[in-house]
Amino acid sequence: MIGDALRNYGPTPTGTIWRVYGPLVVLVPERAYILALKLLAHRPQDEADIRVLCNELGVSTRDEARRILDTFITDDQIKQVSQVDAALALLFP
Repeated sequence: MIGDALRNYGPTPTGTIWRVYGPLVVLVPERAYILALKLLAHRPQDEADIRVLCNELGVSTRDEARRILDTFITDDQIKQVSQVDAALALLFP
């Protein structure tokens, strides 16, 4: 069900197989996609992850972070989440 919900945000990358449990295949998406979802949610518990992902991906500006968001999340979905611009302003002053 979570896959259906994530597809509403925009294109969902395929990911890399992490584990296989019989018919269940667990995929790990690319780090940029994880960053986009964490920026979209911007929960306090995500801030450390966001900083690590930004460091690993070489994201150091608000524009770079916004481009990653725009790659995976539709404008309509971003507009529904009003804290995105505030989160970007806090993370990239």
